[in-house]
Amino acid sequence: MADFHVDQAAGLRRLFGTGQLQVVTFTAGSEGLGRSLAVANIAAVLAWLGKEVLVLDENSGSDNVAAAFGLAGRFDLLHVLNGERYLGDVLIEPLDGLHILPAATAIRRLGALSRSQQQAFTGAMEQLAKPVDIILVDASTRHPAGFSPLGLASHETVVVLSASSASITESYSLIKKVSQSFARRHFRILINKVRQRADARSIFENIAELTRQRSI
Repeated sequence: MADFHVDQAAGLRRLFGTGQLQVVTFTAGSEGLGRSLAVANIAAVLAWLGKEVLVLDENSGSDNVAAAFGLAGRFDLLHVLNGERYLGDVLIEPLDGLHILPAATAIRRLGALSRSQQQAFTGAMEQLAKPVDIILVDASTRHPAGFSPLGLASHETVVVLSASSASITESYSLIKKVSQSFARRHFRILINKVRQRADARSIFENIAELTRQRSI
């Protein structure tokens, strides 16, 4: 897993287990678009609907998913991978059925996980009291590869953008990069910070047309 290649997707999915588990990655072309808050809201609603939700939070600081619930983590997934902490020591649980796993440090090293660390990850997942139904990845925009390696394991990739021209341009660049580097051809678009549904529809149509014209 030292390199980020498309054929690693199956191996990464095995880290998450099998069954009906759904993995959805939320990403953005830049910060400040409300991505983490959107993930927090979606996770809370899914938990309220009775789903067991795990948020892999690749971000640190005051604007990550845990902070949206007024919480902060003391440890990181890397502590679990290195055998320094149990999963229960690291998880943040703001609501019944909602688990947040801080992973900002671990994600920077995910491409170089040793076999023992991979086994530690799968073993940690088995420590959960209930099987997870959905994993939401709040992907960092600062990953060295330009896209979260956990995105390789996701079934869906959601690009969050706003109505600003800069956000639209950055989102297009991100889609192009992910498409060319990771052979992703299908993306979902979440448009934040708009006042009306019609505005969101117009932005979506613009970015869809841009990608079609440039043959991504």
